[in-house]
Amino acid sequence: MAADSIRARIFRGVAAVSVATTVLMFIAVFVAYQDLERTMRHLVFAEEKSFFLAHLNRKQGSAIETDKLSAVFVPDGSAIAPPDLFSGLSVPHRGELRRNGKTYLIRIDRSADGTLYLAKDISLFERREWLFRGVLAAIVLAALGIGLLLAQVTSTRIARPMARLAAAVGRLTPGGGREASSAFPTDFHEKELREIAGTLARYLAAVDELMRRERRLLAMASHELRTPVAVIAGALEVIEKQGGAGAPAAGKAWRRIRVATDEMREQLAAILALSRTPAFTSVGQADMGAVAAAVLDDLAAAGLAVERIAWAHPPMPVTANADPVLAKMLVRNLIQNALQHTTVGTVGVELQADSLSVSDSGPGLPTADRMRLDGKPEHAEAPPGGALGLYLVTLIAERLGWSLSVRDMPQGGTCVTVGWESA
Repeated sequence: MAADSIRARIFRGVAAVSVATTVLMFIAVFVAYQDLERTMRHLVFAEEKSFFLAHLNRKQGSAIETDKLSAVFVPDGSAIAPPDLFSGLSVPHRGELRRNGKTYLIRIDRSADGTLYLAKDISLFERREWLFRGVLAAIVLAALGIGLLLAQVTSTRIARPMARLAAAVGRLTPGGGREASSAFPTDFHEKELREIAGTLARYLAAVDELMRRERRLLAMASHELRTPVAVIAGALEVIEKQGGAGAPAAGKAWRRIRVATDEMREQLAAILALSRTPAFTSVGQADMGAVAAAVLDDLAAAGLAVERIAWAHPPMPVTANADPVLAKMLVRNLIQNALQHTTVGTVGVELQADSLSVSDSGPGLPTADRMRLDGKPEHAEAPPGGALGLYLVTLIAERLGWSLSVRDMPQGGTCVTVGWESA
């Protein structure tokens, strides 16, 4: 089935309405004119009949001839013959008669004592009537032309912004980037099109933002995952040089491998979880005290210096409405990042009823990482050495609907706080 354009459909609709309106107007005017003509003729002949019956010789019969009117009264039993104009007409009779290039309005009526013949020359009226019909036909044709022109103009004006919107959609290409969404037209005068274009523009901006974040995530993952792989490769090489896996000095290398594999497993799990749509992310209740304790146990088993962690939590359980797996990934990345980037000093982990804070005494976060944690990823494109853990923290917090804030510590270092609504 061939596609039909909106412009053509609008043109046909407006044209059909214009034609129907014009035809109905013509019929109404024509019918009204005909009815008016019949009414006027009836009234004129009624008056003339009464006048001539009152003034004609009803016993002997008589006739009156004027330039436009002929009246003959023939009594019953009279030898007077009616004029030739009335020959062949039945009694009674009403109608028009054309003779010798002229048009007459004929009326023949019977009375109690005779027959009245009336003929009125209406040739001039007929010519005016034909003129009226010609003018009416010209008006109808002009109205049809104006209607078709109006249909053309209306369909063009209505379809033009829709064609502009369709052309803008047709110019979209996969991976067009932020320029495509920012250049998408939304300045339509029509409210409905403005709402449609605004919705599309917001959708494109969201898609562009998602694609940019995915590209940053892949770029950071490709860099950060290279490090634990290199650590594993180096540790295996050390084990081989020291006499194999059973050598006494291989324990430290095995711990390095364990830490690297745990780090890769957590990062890959976070990437896979964040790659799913929110509709497929499970929502439950996470015991944040148990989550933080499990993270500390994992880090200790991996050989990290958890003895530098100052862990403070309330005596009552703290529960948050969140996926426990994602919550654990977020807490692990925050604490592990603080341990890895501060070689000395204490890492503070403080749990409250609606928040978790991780602080350190290190040199502070780089500008790009801080802006990323502040929720400004558009100003913090991942550098070659960007921290995947901190970027995962921003993504997980956004997925869970948690707040994320960063502040400088008075004694130096940085404090990162995530907040949630208590369950």
